[in-house]
Amino acid sequence: MNKIYIPAFLLVTGLFYLGMQQDSNMENSEVIMTSGFILSLLFTIYLIVLRIKNRGKTSRQEENFHAHNKKVEDRSEAKKKSKERNNNQSEKSTTRTTTSASYSSTAANRKLTKESSLVVKNLYAKALQTMLIDGCPCEYPRFRHLSSFYYEYFTKGAVLNVDTNYLVSRATDPALGFLKATDEITDPNSVEGDFGADKVYTCQKCSSVYKEVVNVFNGKVEILHLELLQSKFESNQGAEVQAKFPLYQGFFGRNAQDVDACKKAFQIADDKTVFLSMVAKQ
Repeated sequence: MNKIYIPAFLLVTGLFYLGMQQDSNMENSEVIMTSGFILSLLFTIYLIVLRIKNRGKTSRQEENFHAHNKKVEDRSEAKKKSKERNNNQSEKSTTRTTTSASYSSTAANRKLTKESSLVVKNLYAKALQTMLIDGCPCEYPRFRHLSSFYYEYFTKGAVLNVDTNYLVSRATDPALGFLKATDEITDPNSVEGDFGADKVYTCQKCSSVYKEVVNVFNGKVEILHLELLQSKFESNQGAEVQAKFPLYQGFFGRNAQDVDACKKAFQIADDKTVFLSMVAKQ
């Protein structure tokens, strides 16, 4: 606006100035001066009117701007409330899942997956390594209890205790430095397991001797457990076996009755609970 009207205003002012310089013709000079003054006044009034109009436009633009911002804020608030509702629903869902998991703690097993297999494998490897720090697993009654689990002590039908299988598998792993294969016991009457030959392992710390017994569960799946043949450890440093012994993976069997017979003295728990139970001391 100023770029357009300021030159016009300067032009009128210039005419007014020139009128004052016309000394030779005072009458014309007065006319020019009067005209210039009137034009200057009119232009000044016009500029004032334009300024007022522009202020009105600016005010409307500000109102539109604030209205737009309010819409944006309202949408943001609506999204925030929607997100909070979703989070509340998620928390309720998590609570339902947790409740369900807690209820299933008395079940025979948790679903066997690649992920759960890795957890239970690492769980017992870590527990055995912890026991080996200042002694050996032989001194832990809970190790001896779980590693020696065999379904025939509870029922006639074959039942697989996945936790026992993984514990025995980790305990006889040469990389652990716990049990070393030293012999084999051949049973010509055996028709199950590893063709009638049970491996004998000796503890590399206290020299206790175990026999690894292998039985067929289903197809290529084997049932493992250890029998303590000679105890050479002097005393127990681990805690005694507890009621409702915690397992991570649990039992699988051909029929529910056999599984129920085995699970009575056990319960399904999370990996931390199982680990702390295994390494607990007196």
